[in-house]
Amino acid sequence: MKLIRNAAALAGGVVVLTTIACSHRDQNPNTASNAADQARSAGANAPSPGADTTITGAPMPSTPMIYETASARITDARCTHNIQCDQVGPNRRFATRDDCTSNEGQSTRDQLSASECPNGVDANRLQSCLAAISQKDCADLVVSLQTVDACRASAICLATPSP
Repeated sequence: MKLIRNAAALAGGVVVLTTIACSHRDQNPNTASNAADQARSAGANAPSPGADTTITGAPMPSTPMIYETASARITDARCTHNIQCDQVGPNRRFATRDDCTSNEGQSTRDQLSASECPNGVDANRLQSCLAAISQKDCADLVVSLQTVDACRASAICLATPSP
């Protein structure tokens, strides 16, 4: 019986300490874990203005992304835009999101070929491309990536490194 009482007291103590620790964390916004929580809830993963420069203003090195990942993200942005513009559904340009993904994926690969990006895609410039697609007017659907300056191969593909 004494063992059960001691175990119950220990469990109660753990609950009290956990409650105190959690409430202390919520009251101190300067803790690292709370700052991380706040950053996540504020959408800190979204690109911010000047995201491609350092605090000193010097350009950050390009972040390479493999072609396949970049083309999939462009395809996703194109289909999201088509959905927002009411182009996906019965009697629309695409019957389903999968239909859009299949067609726009092929179109993306045809318009931005892997051979144009042998060194991959600059992740920062890809973000500009995705933003440009999402901001296109619905009357001006992205039928060709060549109509979106930020999405041209010359804009997003990494250059061949100098010897």
